[in-house]
Amino acid sequence: MELTSGKQVRQDSAAPVLLGISGIDCSGKSTLADAVVKHARNAGIRSELAHVDDFIIPPARRKSEGTAHIDYFENTFDHEAFAGSVRQLASDPAVRLVIGEGIFLFRREMAGLWHKRVWLEMTGELSAERGAARDANLFGSSGNARDLYLSTFVPAHEYHMERDRPACAADLVFEVR
Repeated sequence: MELTSGKQVRQDSAAPVLLGISGIDCSGKSTLADAVVKHARNAGIRSELAHVDDFIIPPARRKSEGTAHIDYFENTFDHEAFAGSVRQLASDPAVRLVIGEGIFLFRREMAGLWHKRVWLEMTGELSAERGAARDANLFGSSGNARDLYLSTFVPAHEYHMERDRPACAADLVFEVR
């Protein structure tokens, strides 16, 4: 990973920092979030972690926009419930850091949630390659997984990049290779 931008932190000492970590599928969001939580806790900082993947809407309850990548972007995650969970974790006066991690966290609808944003920049091709290896069993084969990444997940990410410009909103951008 390579640091490509940064901004200074200003934070009320009484409130916890809300840190969002986002990027394309398989870019290392969970790994980075786990490392930050571990480091913070080792330093005696009470930290909590929220994963957007815990807020996946069951397929039977999802709306359909008619296009796979738009459906994935708009209707796979309950972002409102996720944001509520992040706020609930932040309401504990003992908590100093709340980390949210997952895809599409820097959507315009969530712009006011985060105090700090970390964006993991990675190509769609590398996402598909990593996804094929990671999700082969989930989707029946590495070929099926790769096809799904290239037909749905990567185009959804590209849509998010055009619509919300998440890297521009980030305080830190790491290039993943």
